[in-house]
Amino acid sequence: MGNCTNPKHKMKRVVIVGAGVAGIAVARSLDGKVDLTLIEKNGVTHHAIGSLRAVFDDDLRWKHFIPLPQFKSKSSKVIRGEVVDATATEVVLKSGDKVPYDILVIATGTNNNSPAKFDEIVSAPETSKIHEQAHEAVKAANNILIVGGGPVGVELAGEIHHNYPNKHITICHSGKTLLSNQGGGPQLTDLFFESLDRVLKAANVTVLLNTRVTNLTTNSFASGPQTVTTRDGKALEADLVFNCTGSKPSTRMFKSLLGSSIDSNGLIDVNSHLQVQKFPNVFALGDVTNLPEPKLAYIAESKHAPVAIKNILALAKNKAPSARHDPTSKMASIFLVFGPTVGVIQVGFAGCFNGVKTSGMLANLKNKMHLFVDKRWQAAGYKVPKTKSASPLFSSSKK
Repeated sequence: MGNCTNPKHKMKRVVIVGAGVAGIAVARSLDGKVDLTLIEKNGVTHHAIGSLRAVFDDDLRWKHFIPLPQFKSKSSKVIRGEVVDATATEVVLKSGDKVPYDILVIATGTNNNSPAKFDEIVSAPETSKIHEQAHEAVKAANNILIVGGGPVGVELAGEIHHNYPNKHITICHSGKTLLSNQGGGPQLTDLFFESLDRVLKAANVTVLLNTRVTNLTTNSFASGPQTVTTRDGKALEADLVFNCTGSKPSTRMFKSLLGSSIDSNGLIDVNSHLQVQKFPNVFALGDVTNLPEPKLAYIAESKHAPVAIKNILALAKNKAPSARHDPTSKMASIFLVFGPTVGVIQVGFAGCFNGVKTSGMLANLKNKMHLFVDKRWQAAGYKVPKTKSASPLFSSSKK
């Protein structure tokens, strides 16, 4: 087990692995207060919330790739590298380099299939070509099958329908209801599902529940006439298949350190201070935790990050952590967009707007904010570029 003793350094060495919403929020708040290192395996931050719309939106396609954050303090730095192992005192990079820490923060998120997420981003221009390829595949297809009815699958159906309302779309989901495998905890209400059902029927989307496919071969999307078979022997014909099956926590690189504190699903066991059980100087945030709550970006950023920041600063001063995160709520909160003009929401407090489908101000808020992409640029310490050529990630690429 690690500890926070570090006689050679006045400032505690805090290493954050992962430059997602939680990792950046914690890093920017700790800038100048600790000896900070942020490690990210890709050279950019990928704003996954905007990734599905980026398939069809040329402007969002470049804008949802964001440079790694800027820091003001000389005691803070960013390392581009892939963590492959960790000990009680250091993390080990694929390059062989070792980065020592007194406090470790795991904010590595989940792996999912493109075009929703990308396990490896060689460069923003190269990766954005996958969005272009997906768009061309949708344009050429008539019968589209989406395997997986979580938020990614449902929102992808909405983006396709908005841009190509005459396409026939089928969502095939193994669960009893759509969105049925969202991390446990508070549940979605009947009213929410009734609203979602109306939205899907209005878009002529076919939904197959309790249906598990057996011959899915793509980890992304596959074009061309094909037959997908189900466990009960049904044949589903399609000329484009998207694999939107469940995301997996990116935690395997910490298994040798954390051992039984990582469960069989790859989730990390944390206490109410967001410290890993048995490892008081290791924190885990966001989608990698085993907390009984939906795996949503706003929870990682607005709930987990503030608690972690306070407790890390307390440990850095050799004080006991006091801030706590309580995942308990009477109802889950979710904001599901179905294209740029429709949303289905459930707010987990006071019964307000629960399960109401609306095309008014509330449902459009997430959409009008360009799926919060502008906020992500600002959170990383940048002004939002007005054009693709003004983005430092695309300035040298062909327009």
